[in-house]
Amino acid sequence: MANYTFTVLVVAGGGGGGAGNGQAAGGGGAGGMKDETLSLAEGSFVITVGAGGAGATVTTAKGVSGGNSSIGSSLVLTGGGGGGSSGAGVEVGANGGSAGGGAATDTGFAGGTGTAGEGNNGGSGFGAGTGANRASGGGGGKGAVGENAASATRGNGGAGTSSTTRTGSAVTYSAGGNGHQSGDGVGAVGAVNTGNGGGGGGHDNASGGGGSGIVVIRFVTGEVTVNTGGTETTVGGDTVHSYTANGTFDFSIPVAAAGRPRHLTLLGVT
Repeated sequence: MANYTFTVLVVAGGGGGGAGNGQAAGGGGAGGMKDETLSLAEGSFVITVGAGGAGATVTTAKGVSGGNSSIGSSLVLTGGGGGGSSGAGVEVGANGGSAGGGAATDTGFAGGTGTAGEGNNGGSGFGAGTGANRASGGGGGKGAVGENAASATRGNGGAGTSSTTRTGSAVTYSAGGNGHQSGDGVGAVGAVNTGNGGGGGGHDNASGGGGSGIVVIRFVTGEVTVNTGGTETTVGGDTVHSYTANGTFDFSIPVAAAGRPRHLTLLGVT
């Protein structure tokens, strides 16, 4: 059995923002993201695309963490952590691919911890002073930690990271959701198939849900035969299979008419 080295983009679902109810709740963390090469043995792989986590609607629960995305068991990325809410015991942002931001009541609470290689930590809330001064931390992003809040100033979500794997042009994925400050409206909803975190709620405004993830598999056209795949496009001399929902990737490696495919590994010889 032969292996082939693909270029892959895997993004997990983003976490939902927390609920504040007169206080300030943390932004949701971005879904874990990797844009790299991956060697797979020819065969069939279950593709899972993580759902975005819902924003919290009650202060007794954090924002819902995003779902994991994966290519079989070969590469699994962790969903973004939900933002902390203002209720007792749920103020700290949830851990995840990137973590949720911390809430703010009369105390500022910490953001959660991101997963190494997938994302970053969430920012902390600021709780001193009157209610109008209280602001929450931003969710972590793939490119940066979530910002810590300051007096009357929310922490913005950590930056995402761009990838050209799917389209050939730079598209940004896995940005953290913003925290909340007095005067903000409802928390922003993470865009579909970006893995972005949802914005935190608070001061009587609702939180936003996280964006769903995506899985992309790219290879040199003609070097792989795909029996079952995702939505197929071409970028230059490459074929791209994109999954915006769960599916299957089943492939084989044809016998090269002239020489061995340059990405093929066979019997330990490259």
